[in-house]
Amino acid sequence: PLMIRGVIDRLQASNIHWKNAEFSLLIPAKLSKINAMYFIRAEEGEKERLMQKIPELMLEKSHIRMPRHLRSMEQTLERSYRSETAMINTLILIMLLLLLITSLGIIGLVSFNINKRKKQIGTRRALGATRANILSYFMLENAMTTFIGTLLGACLTIALNIYLVHEYQVPPVSLLLLPVTILCLLILGQLAVLWPAIKAARLSPALATRTV
Repeated sequence: PLMIRGVIDRLQASNIHWKNAEFSLLIPAKLSKINAMYFIRAEEGEKERLMQKIPELMLEKSHIRMPRHLRSMEQTLERSYRSETAMINTLILIMLLLLLITSLGIIGLVSFNINKRKKQIGTRRALGATRANILSYFMLENAMTTFIGTLLGACLTIALNIYLVHEYQVPPVSLLLLPVTILCLLILGQLAVLWPAIKAARLSPALATRTV
């Protein structure tokens, strides 16, 4: 029997892929095998100094103790989650590339619409529409399209998250992230359409309507 000195809220083993990683104990014991692991607690600010002194101290106590690996908890944490961190960084890069491709797609689509509607723009300018009117028209049109698209995407995200929570017990996505994401995508869409809309607003009535 062992006396329980305390209970830690969450104590993971260093191998996070082990099925019993969450069922860990810290037991003071002597092992009969040759290899052993030591868990050393240091006072704040003493960690770096002790990591240099520990190998010497262990060799002074016993010449058969040859420390092979000396890692801090931060290094152990980074090593344990290295593959997960690489996957997260890869997904972030993919998301940034998708945002860039989406922005370029918006720019190309708006530029195509502007080229098709030069006569309409010129007619509106000839009837008294200002550059600000043309600019606001394309900005509003793009905002409505982007909002509808992001709203549909948010609904699909909620449905997918409900499925993942039910099937794989993953934590649910915070509902606060959805309006923040929608707002960020709206801003991105408006920035992407800004330059083509400015070019449209600069079209002169004579140039746009000369083939009418």
